Amino acid sequence: MLILMVFDHISPFVSAETAALFHVLTRCVGVFFAYMSVEGLRYTRNQKKYLIRLWSAGLLMLASNWVLNTLVFAEEYAVHNNIFLTLAVGTTILYLIQHWQTNQGLTRVAASLLIFCLIAGSLVTEGGIVLIPFMLIAYLARNNSWLRNSCWFALSILFFFLSYVDYGDWQTTLTMLAMNSDFFFISVLPFLALYNGEKGSNQPFFKYFFYLFYPLHLYIIALIATFML
Repeated sequence: MLILMVFDHISPFVSAETAALFHVLTRCVGVFFAYMSVEGLRYTRNQKKYLIRLWSAGLLMLASNWVLNTLVFAEEYAVHNNIFLTLAVGTTILYLIQHWQTNQGLTRVAASLLIFCLIAGSLVTEGGIVLIPFMLIAYLARNNSWLRNSCWFALSILFFFLSYVDYGDWQTTLTMLAMNSDFFFISVLPFLALYNGEKGSNQPFFKYFFYLFYPLHLYIIALIATFML
């Protein structure tokens, strides 16, 4: 998934046609990380620390993006990606749903208002319009894979019809559909089928590698593009 993610971000160095192809093939990446975040919230020993880590990474990257975009990167290669914030919003919604269901700590009215505000905020986070519904389905249907996958397929079909526009010729229509191919997130299912639900390595390297790799690869790509293109 990390390798696929890199392919999605190297568009400055490839043709528009290749970039469109990579964009389609990598629609599974964001939702895969979203699914792993849902699993992380379910199985972590300390949900509050997990949420604090995601929010800290998101806010730190938000500040880093602003500084680097202002002082270093060319405008056309500015970095606006920040999936940490999207995952933080999504997992926080799920955390509040848990409290709403058990009525622990927060009243149901307060939790409902917070969930509503976070869902509204997800509309302006990276991929939030896809990732947040995906995460809600993953969590609410966590004990019924058939229902979960059926809901994901229905969501995929909805996004297809929202994305499809006839531009008069099939080449332009397909190219634009490729660039607006959020519906193809459903391609994540074969990868999730490989997940056995068991915990991986306890080594800190594997725990924190994504937190470092994600922003660094974006910044390196933007830096190379700024000074070479």
